[in-house]
Amino acid sequence: MDTVRYPLHPAPPLLKEHYGLENLVEEVLAHLDGDFDIPDEGVNSDFEWLEDEDFEEETDDSKEEVAKGRPSNVTVEEFSWSDNRAEIDIPGFLQAVGPMTILPTLQAKNTDPTTWKQLSMEELKAFFGLLVAMSIHKLPCLRDYWSSNWVLSVSAFSRVMPLNRFLDIWNNVHLSDNTKMPKPGNSNFDKLFKRGIKMWCRADSTNGYLSDFDIYTGETQQGVQHGLGYSVVTKLCETIKGHWYAIFCDNFFTSYKLIEDLYRSKILCCGTLQSGRKEFPPCLFDKDRINSMKKGEVFWQMKGPILAITWMDKKAVHAAGTYTQAPQENL
Repeated sequence: MDTVRYPLHPAPPLLKEHYGLENLVEEVLAHLDGDFDIPDEGVNSDFEWLEDEDFEEETDDSKEEVAKGRPSNVTVEEFSWSDNRAEIDIPGFLQAVGPMTILPTLQAKNTDPTTWKQLSMEELKAFFGLLVAMSIHKLPCLRDYWSSNWVLSVSAFSRVMPLNRFLDIWNNVHLSDNTKMPKPGNSNFDKLFKRGIKMWCRADSTNGYLSDFDIYTGETQQGVQHGLGYSVVTKLCETIKGHWYAIFCDNFFTSYKLIEDLYRSKILCCGTLQSGRKEFPPCLFDKDRINSMKKGEVFWQMKGPILAITWMDKKAVHAAGTYTQAPQENL
């Protein structure tokens, strides 16, 4: 087998010791004057099964790159805002955010008070400047900006502030003063009118986009023939009939009648089941059988295209639907 040796790319030149991030902000504001072309990626289906993506853990390199809680190495001259081209009042915004974020660490629930350092206005400006820079120079993971890998790292970030300092500010920046919250027992502690609006929603599982919704206004004059859950799901699925989309719901909505009627409308369905749900085999909910099952074992029953299953995790999980196949082996 022949092999080809490719020459290594030379390492990028180091940035100057005093990196002028002011120029970066100027360039960002210049981009705001232009037009942006938004790509139309389109959506092929309303609902698709999406497997969990691997969560990228913090590497040893990124841990060595920063010092825990160390204040940022930044001055106004190194990082200043230029708002002459922006239509928003940047100084006014910072004046609103700054006092709330610079409050004593009693409000900093996400930060260890023993390592927290007082935040300055210069650091807050630098923090928002780094966010702007991230929108221009995009990397797969936030920690990559501080990585020791020269391919991924952006040295300007580590020169402005350490990663842990950035995360401390990220976790605590806010616009509310919790010290002014009414105390329990105060007449203003609870809402005067404990009322809300209930909305039923159908969203795309791949991106969270809201596809359809319905505001619940109480019982209708026609009544509910097969239960509220059945009525809600069938109403939200009126526009996707005949396309074999897959609907996922919890045990409040799942019923045999719902799964059957959706399948007739060419819509797949999968949902958890309440224990003892009618129209499903009683053996699925048999306590003696469930108590004898080990973790990972499964018991299932199938009727036509509808599969009902009991799976033992830390406790028994019941589910049913048409968006699945029966296990090859009944453990």
